[in-house]
Amino acid sequence: MTDAESRRLEDKINHIDEMGKARLDKAMSDINGKISLILERTDGIKADISASRASEAQHFQWLAGLMVASVLATILAIGGFAYSAKSLWAGGFSSGQSDRAQVVAPASPPSSH
Repeated sequence: MTDAESRRLEDKINHIDEMGKARLDKAMSDINGKISLILERTDGIKADISASRASEAQHFQWLAGLMVASVLATILAIGGFAYSAKSLWAGGFSSGQSDRAQVVAPASPPSSH
């Protein structure tokens, strides 16, 4: 093998090596871009989850307030029912008619014939 042939083979090997490195660099760049995109999407998902949790906390506070209001309304309703039942029981369930005196028509005067 002559010097010219070995230089040509070395140049060919170097060229193939450079092409391989260029392909590897391009593939690594593509992989890095995809990893960056995945990380950005992951950060976006994390932000959405955080916002969702904040929204859920607000919704829970609203529901807790609604439950407190419902409990208070129920207690008032039960108290009103108990007061009404006590009043009816003490009054003997009177309708207002039975404790009045009956109206009796006055006897007609004897007629004279």
